[in-house]
Amino acid sequence: LSITDASQPNIQVADIRSSEVKLSTITLPAALYTDATTKDVVHTFTLGNWDTGGRYALVNHAYSGKSEWLVVDTRDVSASKNITRVLDIDIASPVFSGTNGNVVYALSAGDIRKLDLAAATISRSLVSDVTAFSLYDNTIITYEGKDTTDATKHVVGVYREGDSAPHILRSASTDLPLKIA
Repeated sequence: LSITDASQPNIQVADIRSSEVKLSTITLPAALYTDATTKDVVHTFTLGNWDTGGRYALVNHAYSGKSEWLVVDTRDVSASKNITRVLDIDIASPVFSGTNGNVVYALSAGDIRKLDLAAATISRSLVSDVTAFSLYDNTIITYEGKDTTDATKHVVGVYREGDSAPHILRSASTDLPLKIA
């Protein structure tokens, strides 16, 4: 996927499955994103990531000092969804879990939550005070965050689907770098 003009709702798709690269363009429907037809609104579209099946893509739409996340169905753009509207939640750093385009993990006010777009549900906070996270095998989250009991420290940990609580693996002074992979 590529966006050649971030102010336009057009996404170029390059199909590289054969020896001949096939290019096509997807135009996001105006009903998918906010203020699409409002005059003098500046829109900025930014690509996020793909689902593991390669059909769905996350796209951030920024407009009028606000931001929303879209799930774009690259095979049927009319089936695309606006996460921000569906769940009425502000999110950051969304990542897909699986191949159906309906399950996304994201940060919301520093909490990692699991979002189910098909059921229109938001999980409880899986991990709190998070600054960054990664998802592995659709069920394992590694995260970096703040130590809730000591403001001079930060932590790294892991949360596995089904765990009752996250597991802090290491804590260190905020003066020291601390990353997890």
